[in-house]
Amino acid sequence: MLKKIRTRRHDRIGFWRACGGEGGSASSSAPAQSANPSGSLIERINNKGTITVGTEGTYAPFTYHDKDGKLTGYDVEVTRAVANKLGVKSRI
Repeated sequence: MLKKIRTRRHDRIGFWRACGGEGGSASSSAPAQSANPSGSLIERINNKGTITVGTEGTYAPFTYHDKDGKLTGYDVEVTRAVANKLGVKSRI
């Protein structure tokens, strides 16, 4: 189970929400409400065949654009690794 991490950047919390974490404030103890309540997150990812994550790409080393303009960084690589492990594509 992924755990939420607390940072000052909203894109870090958004990343964990996209991965099924709770998101929101550190004091929140209620589970996140899904926009699509049908099926678990992993079932929806498997059915779709893609993990979709949004990020700004402006917070190196977590997300940034390399010299060729390609989005890279820790969050991008972790997303790709999770998608690879699940056998689905990543869309960032």
